[in-house]
Amino acid sequence: MPESITSPLCFVCNTPVELEISKTDENGRAVHERCYLLRLRERQATNELNTSRQYDGLKSYREFSGISFRARRSTMIG
Repeated sequence: MPESITSPLCFVCNTPVELEISKTDENGRAVHERCYLLRLRERQATNELNTSRQYDGLKSYREFSGISFRARRSTMIG
């Protein structure tokens, strides 16, 4: 008796992905298109949050340490 072909599971939601409409991510894993887009948006939001935290951290460090960054005019001697 031949074995039945099973659909691959989406690596995001862990439900079967139909072969006719399946997509693959950058690592070759099966994924629903909407799951992939949600994952990308989640990563983007996380990156934006981390960037904001890094900026806040730098700002508080500058205030704590008394470091001041000012634009200086370059003077050329000549």
